[in-house]
Amino acid sequence: VGITSSMTLLTYMTVSSGANKAFLWFMNITTFSSFLTWMTIALSYIRFRAAIKAQGIGIKALPYRTPFQPYAAYFSLVYFGFVALGNGFAVFTDGNWSTSDFIAAYIGLPIYIFLFAFWKIFKRTKLVRASSADLSFPGQTTVHDGLNLENVGTGYSESLKPT
Repeated sequence: VGITSSMTLLTYMTVSSGANKAFLWFMNITTFSSFLTWMTIALSYIRFRAAIKAQGIGIKALPYRTPFQPYAAYFSLVYFGFVALGNGFAVFTDGNWSTSDFIAAYIGLPIYIFLFAFWKIFKRTKLVRASSADLSFPGQTTVHDGLNLENVGTGYSESLKPT
């Protein structure tokens, strides 16, 4: 709550540096964060897919499969990476350098890295190998407990039909 509430402090920037400047800072932080979020989602799917493969479960055992995977996840990761890097491209064009605009455009990256590192250090967690990832849900012993293995291989549209 405190961190979320601290965002309201951005509204006080309108008193000294203008409403436009405060809005641009907030917009850049939010935009860059959304790019990092989508990149994290794509990377999570890629790692999930690797865990399924490494543990011999197979993608056809899943009740829902999206078309174009894993290629769509790789495409999304690269695409949003390029878009995130180009977020503050205007400051690199001839005669448009502005330190404050550069910081506003890319401040989300060091914040993201800091929060990730902080959590890893604070909780003392390590990156999990795909072969040892826990794919079970609460109350289940394995990932197979929650899967409908009767419809394996029926395809995407068939898996959406109620059983």
